[in-house]
Amino acid sequence: MAIVDNRTPARDYLLPEGSNNLEDDVLRLVAALSAIDTDVAAILASLAGKAEAVHGHSIGDIAGLQGALDGKMDAGATFSLDGLSDVDVAGAANDQFLKYAGGQWIPAKLDAGYVVSGTFAEARMPAYLRSTALSNSYAPAAHTHAIAGVTGLQAALDAKGSLGEAGLWSAVQFGGVQTLADGASVTPDMNGGQHWYWALGADGNLLEAPSSLPAAGSASAAGILEIAMSGGAFVPAFDALYKQADGEAVDPPSSADGETTLYSWLLTAGGAIVLTKIGDGLA
Repeated sequence: MAIVDNRTPARDYLLPEGSNNLEDDVLRLVAALSAIDTDVAAILASLAGKAEAVHGHSIGDIAGLQGALDGKMDAGATFSLDGLSDVDVAGAANDQFLKYAGGQWIPAKLDAGYVVSGTFAEARMPAYLRSTALSNSYAPAAHTHAIAGVTGLQAALDAKGSLGEAGLWSAVQFGGVQTLADGASVTPDMNGGQHWYWALGADGNLLEAPSSLPAAGSASAAGILEIAMSGGAFVPAFDALYKQADGEAVDPPSSADGETTLYSWLLTAGGAIVLTKIGDGLA
């Protein structure tokens, strides 16, 4: 009877068959077991050079790993700005910021010239600039004001008298009083070249009509200013003695070659007489 030749599908090992003679199948089993023994021996030899499925390695067992780690930073490393190659914070102080200049970031103060666009929120403005008294407009550098726009000016003006008021500016002549209007000029009657006199009262103001005046051409008494007219201008009497409102004596300048020097006289708000030279050479 023919032998039934059954085999395993993977390794083609010989298999026994019930219809075969026992003598034949014993030989087949011997051959199959020998083949299995050879394969198992090869597997065992191969496994001897393998690592366990679950195993570990030291850093030194992995080629190049230590060198790669040496080129890395620590996970917990910290940094400062000055550690950056393009930052130099030497000399930095409070309230400064970093400014880029010359290829580096350096400490600097905020300058208005750096602000080239945008607007400032009110919260960022100093307190005095957020005052409710400020508006969104401003006056030009060259501007004017009405009297009402200057604090206290109207009250100060109200306390003053007008130059046109009678008695405030008066030219006292023998026999009458002539008022000098604001900004106007006056040519009083010289009465044949007689001198005029302005008298100062004890309060330093001009008197409208003093009770008595010295004779024409006489020396001035205390508080009396002697003046004459020449060509429509007040002229100090030559070599006469003059006194200021506070009683301090003042010698008028000398005239060259006997000529008369012209002066204008002004009563200031404080009651003082101001002598101003206006010309030479009038006889």
